[in-house]
Amino acid sequence: MSESELSHRGLMKISNAKLDYIIELGKVERFIRKNGETPEVNRYMAQADEKYKKRVNQIYAEDKMLSLSKKGE
Repeated sequence: MSESELSHRGLMKISNAKLDYIIELGKVERFIRKNGETPEVNRYMAQADEKYKKRVNQIYAEDKMLSLSKKGE
């Protein structure tokens, strides 16, 4: 499933997830500029990336379930 196949609700949720991810990356970038790169920063980046991917998968699954339930009505 691609973004073009998402409902309006799904697109808005994806947009919010992307925005949250970009904000997190911006925070990390500012921290790195100020303090340098550390193993903790790398771990935090990996966690933020994993959180984003998990959220996107959840949004696609929810949207797919909603579209299937609407087709069955």
